[in-house]
Amino acid sequence: MPNPSSLLDTFEHVVVLMLENRSFDNLLGYLYQNDVPPGQQFDGVVGNNLSNPDENGNPVPVSMESDFHQPYPDPGEEFDHITAQLFSGLPPTGVPQMQGFVKDYFSTLNALLPKWTGSPADQSREIMQCFTPAYLPVLSGLAQHFAVFDHWFCAVPSQTWCNRAFWHAATSWGWVNNPPLDANCPWNLDHWGVSSNGATLFDLLEAKFGKGSWNVYEDLAVPFTKLIHWGDLKDKDGENYFRYFEGGRPFFTNFFRDCAKGRLPKYSFVEPHFINFFEDVIWHDDMHPSSFGSELYSDGGPGSVLLGDRIVWKVYQAIRNSNSASGNNWQNTLLIITFDEHGGGYDHVPPPPTVSPDPNQFNTGQGQDGFNFDRLGVRVPMVMVSANIAPHTIVNSPMHHCSFLKTMQEKWGLTSLGSRQDIAPPFTEVFTSTSRSLNTWPNWQVYPGPSSKLNAGLMQEVDPNDVPLNDLQKSILNAIRKFYGDKFGLTMLADREINTAGDAKEILEQAEKLRHLA
Repeated sequence: MPNPSSLLDTFEHVVVLMLENRSFDNLLGYLYQNDVPPGQQFDGVVGNNLSNPDENGNPVPVSMESDFHQPYPDPGEEFDHITAQLFSGLPPTGVPQMQGFVKDYFSTLNALLPKWTGSPADQSREIMQCFTPAYLPVLSGLAQHFAVFDHWFCAVPSQTWCNRAFWHAATSWGWVNNPPLDANCPWNLDHWGVSSNGATLFDLLEAKFGKGSWNVYEDLAVPFTKLIHWGDLKDKDGENYFRYFEGGRPFFTNFFRDCAKGRLPKYSFVEPHFINFFEDVIWHDDMHPSSFGSELYSDGGPGSVLLGDRIVWKVYQAIRNSNSASGNNWQNTLLIITFDEHGGGYDHVPPPPTVSPDPNQFNTGQGQDGFNFDRLGVRVPMVMVSANIAPHTIVNSPMHHCSFLKTMQEKWGLTSLGSRQDIAPPFTEVFTSTSRSLNTWPNWQVYPGPSSKLNAGLMQEVDPNDVPLNDLQKSILNAIRKFYGDKFGLTMLADREINTAGDAKEILEQAEKLRHLA
């Protein structure tokens, strides 16, 4: 047996691409729909006779999804919705039965009436549909050519901000929902800005290895990770910390230039386009489902898993093609592709119990909505790529977001960020002591999936500036307006509600100008 610590010496650079709001079953449940590799087990949807009852108690079986846009409109992802999905209206104790997904989606859709003109009874069935590998050729291909974890759980049974906070801080400081702007709500952005001042992986890396040991790559004017850890990172500015992902003027560095030139730091955190401009239309490629009202878009618009798969392809190919002798290259770089939370999509595996990140406070019901952080969130896709990962590796061991921190702790000799990290298992078992040659890596010189274009016909009928934003986009823009506006003493449209692409464009244009002054 190889020494576990020596297996962590097989990589020197770590790149994490974290996407949005998809469950394991939704994207990878059919990964091995024909045959599981010999001698291995895979906990997907095939052969399990899985279903959920609808609002009338009739079973809705799992089926194959063929629409890149689904589920549309966006399912419920707040703490109370996730509780309903897991426990189906029963007291949230014991082992979740995972039988409330259709009913909760029906309730979410019913609340949109009469503005939404669809049928809740028909559309709620979409929550049970899962994609096959043909619709996610790169994510599925990497999962098969390298490693997939079929029991990786997010940290909190709720939303994006909290789960992304856990990834780098091993806590969400008692939060279970995204912070609202409302000053009258005790759990608001002001409170988040104060509570997020705790230590992070970024601090530990910089303390040990100095400035330049980590970078967040993001094309948003203010990186989302900076907003999530505002209390800790608000004074970190410039290219030593935050760089463009694929944007920026020619003289600015970005992820792809750094990767090609062997200039990646020890740790790179890559953010997809939560909000981006394309032909004056706002779209996103983070795989987050779209909000009601986004009919302008076809398969290439918001909510598209296709665009998210293209981002995975871009990042993978950049790493595969890197060959610096002195910096990062394909042989010494670990690529992690994962998701922050499940976003309301169906999954059949109950999240296991866990420990509170702060036993002195949040195990007594003092967290937001009275949650004591004694159970994990829903299973999410986790795919890893490395020259020291064998093809068709399936890791069945239960792991969660703090397993990433635990492995980084062991890799670089860092201190722990808390009790949740202390009990987290590292993912060292995924590696082998034998390095694969580059010719065993898939080489997709062009994206192997279908093309993706905005619906040109509808663009002639609908003003792109009127396209509604999803709740995640609104929360990001409100945080930019609040945190960044306060930092520079600007109102940044403080009195206006943020609802549309036009509102977003005004705020992002102001913030982009300030980014170059910081």
